[in-house]
This record gives sequence, structure tokens and C-alpha cells, in this order.
Amino acid sequence: MAIWSLTLGILSNTCLWILGSIPAILLGIVAIRKIDASAGSQKGRGLAIAGIVTGGVGFIGGLFPVSIAAAMLIPSFTAVQEQARATKEISQARQVYVACRSYEADFGQLPGNLGELIPDFIPTDDLIHAQGETGERLPLLYRPGMTASDDPEQPIIAGPQPYRKGRVVVRVSGQVGLVPEEEFQATMAAKFETPAANH
Repeated sequence: MAIWSLTLGILSNTCLWILGSIPAILLGIVAIRKIDASAGSQKGRGLAIAGIVTGGVGFIGGLFPVSIAAAMLIPSFTAVQEQARATKEISQARQVYVACRSYEADFGQLPGNLGELIPDFIPTDDLIHAQGETGERLPLLYRPGMTASDDPEQPIIAGPQPYRKGRVVVRVSGQVGLVPEEEFQATMAAKFETPAANH
């Protein structure tokens, strides 16, 4: 057992990692207990200790590249998730804009708030809410009182929070995209009412 412990401990540092390190440590511990219980009739305590040490080194050494890989992958995974949320929010904002224009065609003006679109133009209020970073529902920002004759570059709908690449903004022209958060705060944020008032 002591010999196997050392062998697996050595292999855990080269090719087996956890498949070698854990058995090496366990075999080493069992071997030491049996050697101690034999009252000196069995030898190999040093081999068993070496097996435990090499198995431990193999286990810890194997964690290092795994932790590096995790550190590299987690930000990428987070960025992919954020991009997916931004893409969904862009689609939602575009649909809400189309609903606003349909409302305008029927009533001669844009809605006073996005809640007026429900249920005739939007079936539920899910579309006028975006998913926050922690999963909470946040209402889209909306500028009531806008008309089709306003400057087409003016923002009319915006996302409730920014993403890394910017904030979702729909302009009067119907153009939808991400605007850098610095630009949004400097030129657009003051034009929107608070989320509670636009809901």
C-alpha cells in the first residue's frame, strides 16, 4: 500500500492529478496506520509518508491551472450573459416602440405612459420590463409627450440600466442601439422621467 501510495502520488504530479492524488493520500494514511499497528513487523512508513506528500502536492498543483482557467472563463461567461440580456432588451425596446406607433395611429398621439399599451397593443407588462443584473424586473424608461415630428435623433425609450457596452436607447426614428453610458448620462438621462413615473 505504501508503494502504491508513492506511485500514485508521483503520477498525480504528471498525468493523473485527482485520480492519483486522492488515492495516494488515502492509501498512504491506511498504510501508516497498518504499519503503526504492526508493532514494527511491517516496514514502509517513509514510502507511505512520501506518497501522502506527493499526492498532496499533486492535488494542490492541479488546482492551480484549474483556478487559472476558471478565472479566465468566468468573465467571459459573464460577458456572454450580459450580451444576451442586452440583445433581449434591444428586442423588447423595439417591440415597445412599434406598439407605441400603433397606439399613435389609433389615437393620434403616443401613449402617456407605457402602461397604456396594455392589453390592446402589448398583452402583458412583461415586455415593458427588463431583467436586471440580479434577476429583478425593472421598467423601461419612457418619454411621454413625444411626437413623430420631433427630432428623429431624440431618445424616446431607454433601458433601465447600462451594460458594459452602453445603454439600450430607442430614438424617435425607430433606431435602436446601445449608447455609451457617459453619453447617455450627459445628453439623455435628464430627458427621462423616473422609472416609477413612466411605468
